[in-house]
Amino acid sequence: MAEDADRPLHRAVEARAARDAAHPAVVTGDARTTYGELDRRAGRLAEVLRGEAGVSDGETVAVCTEGAVGVLAGVLGTLKAGGAYAVVGPHEPDERLHDMLEEAGATVVVTDQRHRPRIDDTSYGLHVVLLDGAQPSGPPSSGPPPSADGGAELERSEAVLFSAGTATGQRRAVRVRHGVLCAARAAWAGAYALAPRDRLLTLAPPDTVEFTGAWIRALSAGATLVAPGSADPRAAAELVAAEGVTVLEGDPRSVAETLEALVPSDSDDPPVPEGLRMVVAGGERLTLREQLRFRLRLAGDARVLNVYGCAETAGCGTCFEPGLLPRLPESDGERKAVSYLGKPFPGWEAELREGRIWLRPPGGEDAVPTEDLGAWTEEGLLEFRGRESDRVTAAGRDLHPYRLESELAAQPMVREAVVTASGGERCLVYVVPERPGFALNEPSLKSAVARHVREESTLVAQDALPRNRAGRIDRRALPRPVSPRGGSRAGGKGGAGGAG
Repeated sequence: MAEDADRPLHRAVEARAARDAAHPAVVTGDARTTYGELDRRAGRLAEVLRGEAGVSDGETVAVCTEGAVGVLAGVLGTLKAGGAYAVVGPHEPDERLHDMLEEAGATVVVTDQRHRPRIDDTSYGLHVVLLDGAQPSGPPSSGPPPSADGGAELERSEAVLFSAGTATGQRRAVRVRHGVLCAARAAWAGAYALAPRDRLLTLAPPDTVEFTGAWIRALSAGATLVAPGSADPRAAAELVAAEGVTVLEGDPRSVAETLEALVPSDSDDPPVPEGLRMVVAGGERLTLREQLRFRLRLAGDARVLNVYGCAETAGCGTCFEPGLLPRLPESDGERKAVSYLGKPFPGWEAELREGRIWLRPPGGEDAVPTEDLGAWTEEGLLEFRGRESDRVTAAGRDLHPYRLESELAAQPMVREAVVTASGGERCLVYVVPERPGFALNEPSLKSAVARHVREESTLVAQDALPRNRAGRIDRRALPRPVSPRGGSRAGGKGGAGGAG
């Protein structure tokens, strides 16, 4: 990959199509699209964008369609045309869809016949190009436009990625230079070591930063990208087995559900298929215990990675696997309470400024702040310490919930815990039990809450925590108890209270 470090992403796909056009590029359920087919489709679209739509260098084209193949044809076609691409999911409500198109700075929208009526209603006069109607006169061209070279293409084309919206509840448009995407590709190439024989299954929806990383990793290496096209973990598990998937990646919860669908944890069957050599989790907090549990489900010397990044860095930044630790914590509680982000990818930098994590891509790029807090361990590993936006105020006091959440999650009967506030007066402590039948009046829970929260609080049992499209916990979607009796009361500084 060294000689391809500065090659634009779409040129890497073209090169693979030229070498082995019949090799599968994308698998979605029963459908397969080869590198040759994907490149031809992107080339036809590029001709329409440069001709009929008049897209100029750096102009933003929004890709608004469903399915991995359509999205990738739109993305690659936009890059071939010298534009900047933004993927906007057609599932968004009309008002939000319009806002996202505006925030991305889109002047052209690539969509399909099915979604055109909604685009016409919300795009306010933007030029619309149909993916299923992109048929320019003459043979399609996959080559660069006149006078273009790799360096010029890196300068004029870029991506407009949307953040997960964890901090504000609204996804934010972020422009990412093509050079940063290529730097991320180089970093991932060393960690993943993908080859054309690999099949990478991503559980991320096509309009997320995580999907962007997945297709860059897979297609730049000439591997096959596998996209279930469904949130059902059983569909993903079937594809893992049927397609000989070698790398599985997604947010921690979707990865856990897919592994469980492959081989239930209470089953006496052997581990998941031996060909699955790597599991990668990212986008949300991954505890060390969960990472070790993933490893126990795999065969042989398979690896489990925790990757960390933000939209401004295309999801690239740091990486951790348990082998980086000189020794593992002995207690299960300690393993549940800690989340390691690890070390920066080669060439990348991570630093702490007043406790907040900043990431710096290579090549003289500026450091960018994340919403996350961290600390360096004695081993030189970056440890996750919560999110700045998760701070809550109750009865006039500020509380950072991470330590309480970690202490609660370290208890044997708790899988996850989240702390929020209701009306600025009462702390709400949401607890997901490890198994049914969990009693909220456990003294250890109330004692833990009392050590951190002086004011009266309410414990609320949840079967699961709500998550957004990127797989991150959506605190704004947590149900609010109608009254303190919606859960169990925990006392403040003076000790544990009685049941509500």
